[in-house]
Amino acid sequence: HRLLETFKKLGINIGQSRCGPCIGHWKAPPSSGIYNIVTSFGNNLRFYNSRNKSTATYSASPEIVFAFTLAGTLDFNPMEDFLYSEKGEKISLQFPQEKVFAYDISLGLSPGKMHNPKRKLKELEVQSECIGDISQFPSWNESDFLSIYVLIKISGKCSFEQICPAWLEHPAHPIRASKTLFAGALNSETCFLNHVKNQITNEWCTVYESSLTYKKHSIPWLVIGGNDFGSGASSSDICGMLLRFAGGVVVVAKSYSRLFEISLKRQGILALTFSDPNHSKMVDSSDNFKIHNISSTLLENTPLKCTIKKKCGTILKISLSHSYTIREINWFREGRALSN
Repeated sequence: HRLLETFKKLGINIGQSRCGPCIGHWKAPPSSGIYNIVTSFGNNLRFYNSRNKSTATYSASPEIVFAFTLAGTLDFNPMEDFLYSEKGEKISLQFPQEKVFAYDISLGLSPGKMHNPKRKLKELEVQSECIGDISQFPSWNESDFLSIYVLIKISGKCSFEQICPAWLEHPAHPIRASKTLFAGALNSETCFLNHVKNQITNEWCTVYESSLTYKKHSIPWLVIGGNDFGSGASSSDICGMLLRFAGGVVVVAKSYSRLFEISLKRQGILALTFSDPNHSKMVDSSDNFKIHNISSTLLENTPLKCTIKKKCGTILKISLSHSYTIREINWFREGRALSN
């Protein structure tokens, strides 16, 4: 409590950690002018912490970041220079000393010991606002996907933040986070956000509501995206996990953001691309997809065969490419990369 009060007196705002500081989830400086940012978080890429292209971002240790924060300038050597109090007194910063903290959170953890990964975990509270539990995803049953509904065909570029806007607010609660699934995506059919036609009820609803209906009826679904699908923040595994949790089995796009593609692969979702990019113009959100002979043809550098049945009854046969390695194919067969 005293430490928090000290931070407040220093004018320090305390926010969430996770990806927020890394991607600039904070009150950024104005779009004009020259500014410097010193951060102990991983990325110092241009435009990552600020959309002002003149802003320079420097990476440093937490101690150095805090020292520069106290000084308010980069023209400060914390090893030699002094800070001044309100009374004009010189204050020197002490060199940080390594500390060993004892871990005792009723889990029996202590530094320097290898813990049994099979130890019994404490049950989560059902009504938890922060953490939500999900069942382990099942492994693939070696069957083809004979009838896949299209959840949404997305128009234009779709970033990671548009796929799941609530990921920063609920990073450990997939149930809550999934309620904003594709809430920022533009439906190519209507050019409206978060507005799709449910193929079972024939009613217009949100993307999340439509996914619930399909999941309730055990109907797998896919999403059709454009170029650089899933670009933006570091996707980690949460985005692919939310799609899988909501009943998704396949994503088809023209191209992917590298991090989003690996997120889909790690969560047991087939990340495919149109072998002929022009085929993306020929598919609609009312189509039904069938992917053939997955067991025998899901191999490195081997496209999958797909049959699309249009609402009018027309049959379209296309090829879907992928970049799966043998290791990543095993992830799909096992259900996800973290299943075992």
